Amino acid sequence: MPKASWKWLMLLASVCAALMVLQLGCAAAGEANERVNLRLKFKQGRECTVHVKTNVAGQMRLTVNGDEKKAVESDILVDAVGSFAETVKLVGEDGEGLVELKVKEIKLDGVMFGQKMTMVVDEGRIIFGMGEFKIDTNALPDEQRKRIHRLLFGPLMLTMQPDGKVTSSAGFERLQFAIPNFDPQEFFANMPPLLPDEPVEVGATWERRLSIPIPTVDRPLPVNFVFKLKSVHVDEAVKHQIATIGISSKVEVQDVETVTQLPQIRKPIKMRIDSGVFAVEGEGQFDITEGTVLQMELKFDLSFKQSADVPKELLREEGLIEKEQRDDRDETTTMMMEISMTGSLQVHWAESQK
Repeated sequence: MPKASWKWLMLLASVCAALMVLQLGCAAAGEANERVNLRLKFKQGRECTVHVKTNVAGQMRLTVNGDEKKAVESDILVDAVGSFAETVKLVGEDGEGLVELKVKEIKLDGVMFGQKMTMVVDEGRIIFGMGEFKIDTNALPDEQRKRIHRLLFGPLMLTMQPDGKVTSSAGFERLQFAIPNFDPQEFFANMPPLLPDEPVEVGATWERRLSIPIPTVDRPLPVNFVFKLKSVHVDEAVKHQIATIGISSKVEVQDVETVTQLPQIRKPIKMRIDSGVFAVEGEGQFDITEGTVLQMELKFDLSFKQSADVPKELLREEGLIEKEQRDDRDETTTMMMEISMTGSLQVHWAESQK
């Protein structure tokens, strides 16, 4: 072949390659700028099993009046797995869904404040132990057993809009036995939609402010969450469009009054959080085609310092200070508690096969 023909072929190949690169670049840019609508799609009768796994590791240090010799240190270790049944009972004309949640099983092992803790929940039975205290609901009187089982095994109901806004709830008032200041009606009424208000493109962020109830704090803690659409891809196995959403939050608190129950003291004591930091980082997978959450994984860090002026007589009763200090003029002494913890939470939704 003449040299001139080779030159023309090379030039033509170069032009074709450049056009292909340009086309791929335009396609990638179009995909990146494509707006997607993140909305829940409820289907009546859909059943899912929600698998939850969490672990926490940390340390607690308690000192009385700054005396290092009187310091009490303890590890905090918790590993737990659980599964819950999620069923869409009804779907309204505007796409809202009535969702039922039920506990299937829970298994927990841990160490808290120097005491071993275990819990097994399975087939309508609860076995719980902490230190020397143990309880098996099958061994309780019938009425007492039924009352405890209603608290844990009774269904929780939510009516949720496609944007993730909860419009009604039932059964969550039972959580008040663990979180006394939790008002479910107020909590859900003030909770904003979790999904963005309009279609978003990759890289877009939206913020949501939630008031999280804390067991030992009188008022809910306002926490700002930032969500980010990190990527969108097609799952070739099912041909569904899948979104990856980043989740992050960080809150700092100080001078917050709490009521704390320490294992070293039989009576709850009023303490104040002098400083505290709580941070969350993670991401979730959302099936855009089906309008369902697939999974979520979060990692968190928590650290805070609490202090309180505690009556000396109470500390003498618990053996935390010497009795010969009875003649001191001060009637109280300062107790300081420092806690630091890290942990993770994984949640996976698996649709039941019929």
